Amino acid sequence: MRGFCFFHTRRRRYIQYKEECRSESIKSSAMNVEEEVERLREEIQRLGKLQEDGSYKVTFGVLFNDDRCANIFEALVGTLRAAKRRKFLTYDGELLLQGVHDNVEIVLKPKPAAAAEATAAVGTS
Repeated sequence: MRGFCFFHTRRRRYIQYKEECRSESIKSSAMNVEEEVERLREEIQRLGKLQEDGSYKVTFGVLFNDDRCANIFEALVGTLRAAKRRKFLTYDGELLLQGVHDNVEIVLKPKPAAAAEATAAVGTS
């Protein structure tokens, strides 16, 4: 009977350890997604054109074919989808594919403070 309790104790510890590792992995991947989305924001600002409302526009082809973006983002389409889910940007469609969707416009929404400044600048002109 002693061996049975020892087995249960070890198994319980192992399950607890796996759950802790999994929760840490989920937390770190969430932080990585946030970092990737922020980097994407910077790259769209670098490559895109500033609009009157404070947003930036860039086509998927320009973003996909940029060497710097290719080196930064392992999965550009996945990062775009994550940013779209977080309402940082908009584009038509669900999935963007190279070649087929090169002319799809990706619009980076302005940060709330930037939007207020753009509106104030237009109002004073």
